[in-house]
Amino acid sequence: MKIQLPNRKGFTLIELLVVITILSVLAVIAFAAFRGLTGRGNDARRQADIKAIADAVEVARGQNSAYQTLTVNAFSGGFAPQEPARTAVNLPKYCYTDGTAVINNPAVWSITDCPAAGSGNGTAWMTVNNSQLPTVSATATFFKVCTVNEALAAVICYGSRQ
Repeated sequence: MKIQLPNRKGFTLIELLVVITILSVLAVIAFAAFRGLTGRGNDARRQADIKAIADAVEVARGQNSAYQTLTVNAFSGGFAPQEPARTAVNLPKYCYTDGTAVINNPAVWSITDCPAAGSGNGTAWMTVNNSQLPTVSATATFFKVCTVNEALAAVICYGSRQ
C-alpha cells in the first residue's frame, strides 16, 4: 500500500533565495544608474538659467547699443532664474561681472560669496537673483554670468557674444 503525501504548494527555500538574490542585484543596478541623476538635472537647469540671464543682457544691449541694467521684466514670468537647491553646500547662486576687456572664467569658488573682485579679470562679481539683478557698468563692453556645478568641481559660464 502506498502512502500518499499531501500535495504541497509553494516555493522551496532555494527558490526563494534565488528570487531574493536576483531582486537585490536589480536594486543595486538601479541605485547606481540613478544616483547622480538629480545633480545632473540641477546642472542642466543652472546652465539654462545662466544662458537666459546672458541672453537677457544681450537683448537689452541690442535695443540700446550699450549694455543695460536689467529688470525682472526681461525674464518670462517677471522673475529672474533661481538657483535650484544645492544638496552639498548653500553656495552663491548665479554670479555676474562686466568689464572693458574679455573676461576669463573664474576658478571654482567654495565660499558663500561670488568670486573675488578681479577673479577672471572682471571688475566685481555680484549675485543675481530677483532682488539683485545685474547692475551693468556704464563703460562695460564685455560681461560674464557664472555658477558652480553640483559637485563643486567646475564653473559654468556664459558671456558677451562679441
